[in-house]
Amino acid sequence: MTQNNFGNVLHVQGERTGGAAGAVLLERSAAAFEAALRVRTETASPVEWARTQNNLGNVLATQGERTGGAAGAALLERSAAAFEAALRVRTEAASPVEWAATQNNLGIVLRIQGERTGGATGAALLDRSAAAFEAALRVYTETASPVQWATTQNNFGIVLEVQGERTGGATGAALLDRSVAAFEAALQVYTETAGPVQWAMTQNDLGVVLQVQGERTGGAAGAALLERSVAAFEAALRVYTETASPVQWASTQTNLGAVLEVQGERTGGAAGAALLERSVAAFEAALRVYTETASPVQWASTQTNLGAVLEVQGERTGGAAGAALLDRSVAAYEAALQVYTTASPVDWARTQANLGNVLRVQGERTGGAAGVALLERSAAAYEAALRVFSEAGATRYAEIVKQKLEAVTTLLHQRSAP
Repeated sequence: MTQNNFGNVLHVQGERTGGAAGAVLLERSAAAFEAALRVRTETASPVEWARTQNNLGNVLATQGERTGGAAGAALLERSAAAFEAALRVRTEAASPVEWAATQNNLGIVLRIQGERTGGATGAALLDRSAAAFEAALRVYTETASPVQWATTQNNFGIVLEVQGERTGGATGAALLDRSVAAFEAALQVYTETAGPVQWAMTQNDLGVVLQVQGERTGGAAGAALLERSVAAFEAALRVYTETASPVQWASTQTNLGAVLEVQGERTGGAAGAALLERSVAAFEAALRVYTETASPVQWASTQTNLGAVLEVQGERTGGAAGAALLDRSVAAYEAALQVYTTASPVDWARTQANLGNVLRVQGERTGGAAGVALLERSAAAYEAALRVFSEAGATRYAEIVKQKLEAVTTLLHQRSAP
């Protein structure tokens, strides 16, 4: 019992702590739960055993979320297995509240796995995640269990957002609308004064889906959605601070940077330049917390986002200043590829495609053999991305990259023509 309780407090400390110190706390938490399971067994003490399996699943999920590649995938697999083990004891009929809690936790880890997996396999994981949250909501209600209901609504909103982002047309739009509705439902319970941490978390998640909707929507309606997204992130940052909650603060800074980049792309002149500068500042702020050694997945993702906004700035800027921005963009993408490998195929392919984009811009601006070499590197990056997207069944991404590869191939032919 003491090992189980010790594991819980270490998990909370690890969640609140970034870097190597947080990683050590999470490892100690997992070790404490595993120690408890040497005494607690499924046959002799099934209720306590299931509780500890559930707790172990939670800390393994946190570790897996912070860890990239095969090591992260293995942690997530172990997490899902721990939750599924707990559900052998926790049933909807016999222990509905505990069953719902474990369904919610299982939904979280399945969503993380689905986010990292492309094609039909990833879609199936996301479907299972959504089903787990819907199952939990059969038990949790707004009146009887408002906090748990709000938490599950928030988690349900996240997986709906991921599904909507991967789905085009009316079906994708409907998923995104359901995601917004789930977050807004959670905010009926969470308030900045009564539940500030949960309120900030939901504001951050709401900002993400509003950004996706804004990106898909043109004109004044799209601009309004993007403004709402920025407002949601800035609201979250009233609660999240770099000193008190560095990991959450860095995550929200990254999200804020992403939506500011979209606004900057859509806005010309000095106003657009100012938005892009704010975007770069947000990503660089996040990188004060995210490091390659302690938070490799988040570090790589932020490097990718930083590369994108630097590319936009470089495209809008001429001369040596523009060239320097494009060089920084290439460096950011190449940094991300130190973490992303073919073990994380979707992230790796997206980064290769983005690297291809900036190399193409550099090649277009550079004459002679140096320009041709840059265009050849661009084509190679596109080919690598296309190969992975095609194998993963990500047809929408594959078609976009195929068109870009054809365009850069045409440029190479034009350069080589007599």
